[in-house]
Amino acid sequence: MTQLPDYLLSFLEARLEEAFENLDVIVGGDVMLPPMHAYDWSRAQYRSELILEWLSKLREALNVDYVLGLGYLDAYSNGLNFVFGEAYPPGRVAAVYLKRLDPSFYGEEFDVNLFQERVLKEVLHELGHVFGLGHCSNKRCVMSFSNSIVDVDYKTWRFCTRCAELLRINGLYVTPHYVLHE
Repeated sequence: MTQLPDYLLSFLEARLEEAFENLDVIVGGDVMLPPMHAYDWSRAQYRSELILEWLSKLREALNVDYVLGLGYLDAYSNGLNFVFGEAYPPGRVAAVYLKRLDPSFYGEEFDVNLFQERVLKEVLHELGHVFGLGHCSNKRCVMSFSNSIVDVDYKTWRFCTRCAELLRINGLYVTPHYVLHE
C-alpha cells in the first residue's frame, strides 16, 4: 500500500477532532516515505527511532506544533521485535505503523471497521505519549501497553479517568465520550 486510503484519513481526522476539545487537527495526504537509511535490511523492518528523528526534522521544517506520521510499514524499536507505533515527546512527534494493525497481516479477511478501530487506538495512544502520558496499568485504557494485537483489540479507544485528568492538567481536554466510565 503506497498511499493511505482517504476513508482512513477522514475517519482519523473526525475522531481526533471529536476526542480533543482544544486541538486543531489537520490531516495531510502526504505519504510517509521515510529515508532508506531507516530501513534495516537484515530484519526487513524500519527502525522506529530513525523515523522519529526524521519526523522531528519534518515538524521543524513545517513549523507546526506536532506531527503524527502514519505509514503502512513494519517497524521495530530497541529491545522489541516490532512496534505498532512510537512517540518522541521532546520532538513532539509520533508514528503509527499500520502493517501489523491490518487483519490481513494475520491471515484474516480484511475488516475495515476493525482496522480503523485498531489504528484509532494506536494513534490516540501515541498522541497520549506526545502530550505527556506514560503507559497505564488499566488494561482497558487506550494508554495500556500493547505487546500483541490481542492487547490492541482488548483495550478501548478511551482514556481512563486518571489519564484524561493528566491530559487536562497538561492543557488538553478529552471529551467525555473518549473517557472510560469505570
